[in-house]
Amino acid sequence: IAITRVLHYIASLILLFLLTPQDFGIMAIVMSVMAIMNSLSSFGIDASLISYRGDETKLSNEAWTLELIKGFALASLIIFLAPFISVWLSEPRLEPLLIFMSIGFILQSSKNIGLVSMRKNIDFSVIFKCEIGMALANFFTTIIFVSFYKSPWAIASGYICGWAFYFFLSYFLCSYRPKLSFGKKNILNLLGYSKWILISGQINSILDNGINLLIGNQFGISLLGQFERANMFTRQTALQVGEVIWKVGLPSLSARSASTEELKNQYLLMLSYVCILIFPLLILVNIYIPFFLELNDSRDWSQFSVLLILLGFIAALSMLMTPGSILFQAIRMPNIGFKVAFLRFSITLILIIPLIKFFGILGVIFSLLFGVCIALPYTLYNVKKLIGISLLEHLIICLKHLAPCFIFIILSPGEVLVLWDIIIFLITLTGYFLILYMSSVYFRKAIKYFLVSFLKK
Repeated sequence: IAITRVLHYIASLILLFLLTPQDFGIMAIVMSVMAIMNSLSSFGIDASLISYRGDETKLSNEAWTLELIKGFALASLIIFLAPFISVWLSEPRLEPLLIFMSIGFILQSSKNIGLVSMRKNIDFSVIFKCEIGMALANFFTTIIFVSFYKSPWAIASGYICGWAFYFFLSYFLCSYRPKLSFGKKNILNLLGYSKWILISGQINSILDNGINLLIGNQFGISLLGQFERANMFTRQTALQVGEVIWKVGLPSLSARSASTEELKNQYLLMLSYVCILIFPLLILVNIYIPFFLELNDSRDWSQFSVLLILLGFIAALSMLMTPGSILFQAIRMPNIGFKVAFLRFSITLILIIPLIKFFGILGVIFSLLFGVCIALPYTLYNVKKLIGISLLEHLIICLKHLAPCFIFIILSPGEVLVLWDIIIFLITLTGYFLILYMSSVYFRKAIKYFLVSFLKK
């Protein structure tokens, strides 16, 4: 996993020197359209198979069949919609790119479903080999293409080549051979569990990727490119760390779902890993990525540093919800995850247009921030109700891992202004936790006092 992330970062830094914000903006539109379409048709098959209490291979053929149908349907749909999206955003380069990227839907959906059984049994050796193969293919294809042809096609070619390698390796390394099957009972079993996962995924994807389309339409492709790169180095990096924690955490928590004490211990361990990984990583990003951009000042990246700091703060708060989201699925209560996603989506949707009118592109950031700041306390409240972990326990773990970050910043070689911005970021994060804890304690006491006074009267 570390190898795949390192390769991804090296490729991203090289692309920063060779491509323009407009190029990144075009690929942001392409990837956003694909992500929204993928999520709107997501069945939550992997999570359904992993959480199934029995032999999941009995459902694997139906799961593979559903995914295969979905892949071909999405590829056909994106080919049909490509001309209209290109006209809507006044960008003719989008149409051929969208048609080419439709191949990715077919490759993703037809990969070997047997990998899910390995993941359920916490056997990640084959999955890691597939991901490393995909990362290497993506990296070398992208770098070779961009060396000769500096355009978004380099990123698109690397993406398709990477998924092609993953597809072939999944069948070469895994002995399971799926076949077409339409067992009604098994299909209903898969879809019955995953409906909440489906809706939650749709809400999150529409929010995250719809924002890219909104920025492209309102502020232009160039500014979208800056937003997309800042988002990639912060929120997307956090999501990639979250994917690793999901892959290990979901089967681990599912196996301990019968014991509340074991669930609690495993949850706290996951939260510690989140803090250990994400806080230093975001600080490194904020210190060194602006430095690399300064080496190449021939392109307009004027808004990039501000977006990087603010999106880093949102990424840190979002990641703290990850253990809770995994817990809700592991104990087969994905409806709570849906409520969290819907709350975040609603707050962001209500605020985004008014804030854009007052603050421009920063209005998008502020609406995302408000959404996360309200969804996080609700997540932690449900965690406390389910396994008894208080807000104070969350606070102690977060502060314990935030404290060394201040020393890390002081010893880092960087510009004083950049380091000061990151120190403010950490102080703000610490203050948010303290306010959250104090408000939960004193708000409860105030409500109790007023209720008692009212009843006495």
